[in-house]
Amino acid sequence: MTRYEENKMIVNEMIKISKENPVGRYEEMVTFQLGVIATMLTDISKSLAIFADKIEVEPQESED
Repeated sequence: MTRYEENKMIVNEMIKISKENPVGRYEEMVTFQLGVIATMLTDISKSLAIFADKIEVEPQESED
């Protein structure tokens, strides 16, 4: 499963749980949504770190 598919599955699950959420459980839903957002941001951070590690930076010449 790709990261895109995993993230899409998480979002779909969040939507499903949101629709099933009974009235009066707002705080629990907000906590759940913040957890999902934190998970996605962590995934993005990991992906960016992997890309950064793969980039070979060539030394730049200074214009002195």
